[in-house]
Amino acid sequence: MKKILCLVLLIGFAYSQTGNEFLKNYPFDKKIDEMKVHEQVYHGLYNAQINGIRSGNAMTVALLHQSGFDSTNTQLINLNNRTCDKPVEQIVRIIKKWCDDNPTETHNSFESLVFTILFQLPIEDCE
Repeated sequence: MKKILCLVLLIGFAYSQTGNEFLKNYPFDKKIDEMKVHEQVYHGLYNAQINGIRSGNAMTVALLHQSGFDSTNTQLINLNNRTCDKPVEQIVRIIKKWCDDNPTETHNSFESLVFTILFQLPIEDCE
């Protein structure tokens, strides 16, 4: 079983997912213990991609600060100021709603959609 899960994950990362595939494959409104194995794989895959994008953005912003960029200049590209401590499940719901509201854009890569959607969120004071 572990070999199958690893294979599915490797194949999933090798081929770029689109918003359409996200809408088709993500097990919305299901608890982990209610999901079939393949649904758990998609759940983990998309949640990991979202968290990876958020973490990568945070690291980029930190490197810019270390390089001397003023924080007021990097605030516009800082996803953390838009997502604060929202759990990944809430981010998934935001992405799903945007995709449902913008069906002509869901053919784009999932990664580009995540950036597009999260950068549309308002900047918040997360402190």
